[in-house]
Amino acid sequence: MDPWLLAGILYLGAGVGLALVQLGRPLIGLPNPEAALQKSDLPWLAAVVTFGGMFGPLLLMLGLFRTSGSTGALLLNLEGLATMAIAWIVFRENVDRPLLLGASAILTEPHSHWRRHEPMRHRHPQYPDLHHRDSHPDAVP
Repeated sequence: MDPWLLAGILYLGAGVGLALVQLGRPLIGLPNPEAALQKSDLPWLAAVVTFGGMFGPLLLMLGLFRTSGSTGALLLNLEGLATMAIAWIVFRENVDRPLLLGASAILTEPHSHWRRHEPMRHRHPQYPDLHHRDSHPDAVP
């Protein structure tokens, strides 16, 4: 599938889902906690839409199109950490203990899968006799 089309579908689905949530708030009695947009917010809004809603998804899909699945999965884990770092450093967002614990969990979780000779937790349908991750024919030593 074309990365441009996939990025568009990804964010179209996200937009439709958020629109349904926003429209459904009054039906279940939830107030709208958002402040009204001011004229001074428009440049920031334009930047968010341009970079976060257009360039971000497109570059994400182009990058995933050109990388392996394992590399893409690890990089997507780091995306959350990079977003947190930008929020903390650039926008001076609050950093508290639960956020730091979550960031450390994201950072250390992939490491738990890198141990050598760890038995696989399930049988692979294409390789039913495969018992160790490193015995896979395509594994890198």
